[in-house]
Amino acid sequence: MRYLAVLIAFLGVNLTSNAQIIKFVDNEYQADVNVYFVKWKHQADAVVYQSQYRSYAREEGVWWINEGFGGVKVKIVKYKHQADVKVFVTDWRYQVRVNECYRKYFNN
Repeated sequence: MRYLAVLIAFLGVNLTSNAQIIKFVDNEYQADVNVYFVKWKHQADAVVYQSQYRSYAREEGVWWINEGFGGVKVKIVKYKHQADVKVFVTDWRYQVRVNECYRKYFNN
């Protein structure tokens, strides 16, 4: 029984550590980072992929959207000059790229 508890605790920590879990918030004071979504890849600080699977979120630039607790709290802003990071969302995981501006806000 003790081994099962240790195994569950170990897996729980490993599956959630370093994951890029994103939670969208409505108010700026709640946000860890302000994001503006751009229309073209060349305008972005980061090209990210939104995954349906939490396990893929361990890769840098792959987002998994969380409705509950935890993760990076993101506020979507209306204008570019208000944003900390400009993001383009891609349909393909192999196109993901990030720069230092992105890493500053999204790495734990």
